[in-house]
Amino acid sequence: MKNILSVCSLDEMHLFPSEKIWLRNSMDRYGFSHLLAGVIGIRAPKRSFCNWVHGWVWWESIMKHVDIIGPTQLSNDVPIIVATDYERKIINDQKFKNQIYVGGLPFAYCPDLNVKKQHNTLLAVLAHSAEAEIHDVLDEDYLDYLHSIKDKWESIYVLIYYLDKNEELVKAIEKRGLQVIEGANPYDKFSLLRTKLIFTLADAVNSNVMGSHIAYALACNCKVSLTDNLYSYDRSVTLNANQGLPLNDIERFIYAYSSEYLKEHFNYLFVNPSQSKRNKDLGQKFIGHKNVLSNKSLKKALGWNLSQQVSGFTKGFFRRSKRIIFTK
Repeated sequence: MKNILSVCSLDEMHLFPSEKIWLRNSMDRYGFSHLLAGVIGIRAPKRSFCNWVHGWVWWESIMKHVDIIGPTQLSNDVPIIVATDYERKIINDQKFKNQIYVGGLPFAYCPDLNVKKQHNTLLAVLAHSAEAEIHDVLDEDYLDYLHSIKDKWESIYVLIYYLDKNEELVKAIEKRGLQVIEGANPYDKFSLLRTKLIFTLADAVNSNVMGSHIAYALACNCKVSLTDNLYSYDRSVTLNANQGLPLNDIERFIYAYSSEYLKEHFNYLFVNPSQSKRNKDLGQKFIGHKNVLSNKSLKKALGWNLSQQVSGFTKGFFRRSKRIIFTK
């Protein structure tokens, strides 16, 4: 990863290394298992036998266990790793038999990078799609707003998710004198490190949607704000992508993105980007930085010890065998 040290501005992010990976399970997404292998000091990641919660769940006041681990029934012998003690409490209240670890978000395991913030630069983060939920994220009103404040900043960069990068969106951004940066990609070995570098270099972050990027930006000591005119995800797309969930759970999820909920719980974010504040301590709390696991605890939680590897592959073999037998 020598190339990381050579990238010291957002203009140079195209020089950051990228390597496509195949996903064996959710632990590999965004290169997380590769990052942890480096943290522990081994050459390559082993197969993980756990369920690590990736995203920041900010709606604590209305949170339910399904928001943390999803609707899929997990095997009792698969550990669950969550970001905070409160999330563990929510899961424990359901009396799951799984072992629960509090280990912070994957982003908390990214090393600190010795680069300086680019003074008076604004990173604008757009709403984004997901593999199972494709949205039209071109928000002309938000891009017009960014264009209207362009002269107040040295540079404005617009971060777009890898799934959303298309010619129409890129042209809409660039014709307003704004610069495009491609963001996270679950199939990129270095995606988490790339994300950490982007937020470390940015001076201020503004967005038209709530999401994990807000926690990341705060944790990287950016000045952080949300625009008043928030992006609204297409409700029909969200409903179609979450057909396994009860309607009231989907409605609660949609409500967590609403201006009504966010202005009640995160009103301090709704300010002009030039007046936004840094709050690194709050960001570290959101990502569960204090809960980062020791190397020994990490290996145990991941199932990377030799005995756990043997056990994990054996149980996986028998599960697959049962599925084959019962589907014949």
